[in-house]
Amino acid sequence: MKNIPVISFCNHKGGVGKTTSALNISRVFASRGRKVLLIDFDPNAHASLFFGAGGSKYDSGHFMQGKNHTACRIKIMENLDLIPAGRELFQAEKIFPGISGCIKPINRVREYGQYDYIIIDTPSTAGIIINTAIAVSDLIIIPSLPDFLSLQGVNLLLGAVQEIEKKLKKNSVYAILFVMTGKQDSQEEDVLRWASEKLASVKFRQNISNDPECRAAWAAGKTIFDFSAAAAGREYSVLAGEIAERTGQAL
Repeated sequence: MKNIPVISFCNHKGGVGKTTSALNISRVFASRGRKVLLIDFDPNAHASLFFGAGGSKYDSGHFMQGKNHTACRIKIMENLDLIPAGRELFQAEKIFPGISGCIKPINRVREYGQYDYIIIDTPSTAGIIINTAIAVSDLIIIPSLPDFLSLQGVNLLLGAVQEIEKKLKKNSVYAILFVMTGKQDSQEEDVLRWASEKLASVKFRQNISNDPECRAAWAAGKTIFDFSAAAAGREYSVLAGEIAERTGQAL
């Protein structure tokens, strides 16, 4: 069976670039001929709204409850499909099956074999959705700001990862992605130096800089690649190569 990596962008803290990173990495892979399914599991639906996919008949809530992915997906561009978020995600704790039940629809997509990557955008709140993403992922990407307070949030997420590992008897692969770097203050320098020394094996080499073009692209409803030749675009391209390397794929 074809090896289809599942990659989740996770953090219990909001405002750290989970959705922005998921969108831009999906765009890189798609532009290089890789077939990508992006699943929006965030009830706030920022990825879906970005692509103008709000209010779809079927969404990731229906998908998690067994609706075939072919009925839920929307074609965004060549090589990129989206399963948008929906209102039912707000009731996930009540209506979704347990983790073992929730990972089945994602594994069925893997078995279908149409895609090269499945990328998941998750909410910032703890619960069944983010735990499912952790459980099913081959790579968990943890975006973080370069400050010590944000690293505490990373530790909280890693605690959840360890709990799921024990429950499912699996070893998770994760990597920390530092975003909004380049402020050139002493705390950022200390954090990045410390991370390079202590977290080298679980930290991406490439950081994503605090490029105002990223915010302008988001406001314009475009990925950074469709907006300008900004530094962040080059950084996401390099990051995509690292992600492919960590998941054992060629890019």
